[in-house]
Order: sequence, then C-alpha cells, then structure tokens
Amino acid sequence: MARVETSGSDLNEAKQNAMKMLGASDENAVVIEVIAEGEDGVLVQAELKQGFHGDADHESHNYELDDDTAKQIADYVQDLLNQSPLQVQVVLKGWHARYADVEIVGRDVPYLVGKNGEVIDNLQYLLNMIISRRVHPYARLVLDGGGWRKRREEKLRNQVMVIALEVQQRGEEAVLPVMPAHERRLIHNILKENPDVSTYSEGEEPNRRVVISPKKREDTNNEE
Repeated sequence: MARVETSGSDLNEAKQNAMKMLGASDENAVVIEVIAEGEDGVLVQAELKQGFHGDADHESHNYELDDDTAKQIADYVQDLLNQSPLQVQVVLKGWHARYADVEIVGRDVPYLVGKNGEVIDNLQYLLNMIISRRVHPYARLVLDGGGWRKRREEKLRNQVMVIALEVQQRGEEAVLPVMPAHERRLIHNILKENPDVSTYSEGEEPNRRVVISPKKREDTNNEE
C-alpha cells in the first residue's frame, strides 16, 4: 500500500495535504503517522486504510530528483551549517526517487546527532520543511551524521526480525518499547512485506509504541 509524506502548519493542514495526495475525500479513510512536530509545522506520513481507494497524486510519486536539484539541497545544508561554529562538512552521497542522501561528517558531528538521534531527526525535519518551499514541493532529503542513522537502522532491523519470528512461532503479539515516530515508521516499513506478521501503533505521544501481531491464515489468503 502506497504511503505519502507531507507537511503542514498544523496537524489538520498536514492531514488535508495527505488526503489530497492520496486522492481521499473521507478523512476516516486515511491513517496518519506523525513523524515530527515543531514550531514550524508538522511532518506526517499517511496511507489509505485497507479497503479504501483514492485517486493518488501521481505527480508527487513520480517526481525524481535530478543532479542539479540534489546538489542544490546539499549546498543549502552546507550553507546553513557554515553559519554555526561547528567543524563539519556536507557530503552528497547520492539520490533516489525524490530523496537526496546527505551525510554530515567532521569533528563536531556528535553534536548534530544527539544521544539518541533526536537532534539530527529534528534537523532533517526542519530542512525538509524548508526544502519543500524553497527548492521543490516534492523534494526531500535523508540526513545522516557520521553513519549514525545507518548503524541505528541496522540494529533495529536485526532486533525486529528476531521479534517478528518469535511472534510468528508463538502466535502472540509483541509490544515493543516506546519509540520516536521515525523509528516506528522504520519498523512498519521493515515488516510491511512480511507475510506472517502485521504492525500497528498504539498509545499517545510521547508514549506511543509499535505492536507486532501474527497474521491469521485467512488474512494471508485474502492478500493473495
């Protein structure tokens, strides 16, 4: 099921933008996941609930960065960081679809990552808000710092795959620890193609968590 990522000045505006991109007229047909929230607005990821259909905004899905736009995004990040006293450099690692893969390297990278990645996630959120307005409405970046995101994602991936196997074998749900929105999103993406388990989030921020649930045999058959 296709997911879209968009933003707004508040949650309601972000939800309306997501509905437009998905082609949904009924707000009850859309599942919204808040990725980040700050003074400048809200960034969300959204998808249609099972059984609902919409006329999705194919322009946003089909948009792909070109060389000049990807470099423009990296240059913008470098210009921003040059205004700080931190000794860091920006490296454009590449781009895929509408995302520029940008990594920050240098002596002071730990200050931009934070203890649990909260700093770099907030920075990525703010930059994506700015990029969507100043570079291109559909352009985005994935921001890493000294390889931290890659290491964290790999660790989460390994842990989640083990838990998913246990859920499948025992036939019982597993409730994961409280996690920030970007890590919950990662878990959903890791397991979305798994034929034996499904995931959903429960609870209210900041105590929201992911639940991994075994799929019933008839659920698997219905998807085929």
